[in-house]
Amino acid sequence: MNENEEEKKSPGFALWIDADACPFQAKDIVYNYAFKQKIPVTLVANSFQKTPRFHLIKLIVVDKGPDVADHYILNHAQKNHVVITADIPLAGDLIKKGCFVITPKGDALDDKNISERLSVRNFFDHLRSSGQHHSRSASYDDKHKKQFAASLDRLVARLKNLS
Repeated sequence: MNENEEEKKSPGFALWIDADACPFQAKDIVYNYAFKQKIPVTLVANSFQKTPRFHLIKLIVVDKGPDVADHYILNHAQKNHVVITADIPLAGDLIKKGCFVITPKGDALDDKNISERLSVRNFFDHLRSSGQHHSRSASYDDKHKKQFAASLDRLVARLKNLS
């Protein structure tokens, strides 16, 4: 099968990765999906990222700066696309646009839980800015990988049934 035939068989959705802060283990899971399911994947980052050589995996390197990659994803991801990001404000904007959002740890974000997640994020942001809280992110472990893979699998299966 050539590239054109493979692209015709790809589903009516795509995967996007907010790549700068996404653990390589989560990216590897997504790459495997791209190979097996013939799903287009676009990584957006402020710097070069090593990616497998596969025509459905694309890296977009944007200028450095706050939220430049976020703005690119927001402007290019379309309704029913899946976006992997830990950026809660970006997730909120994408959900309003009709995208599906999963964090690299496997949390599915949607219109039912994004307001609470934004409130918690803003609260901790306020505590950090006032010097009352120092964030320490937990390491990315096997539990997170399994949860992410399961969430991605459920969402991809659901979207394939819709197309």
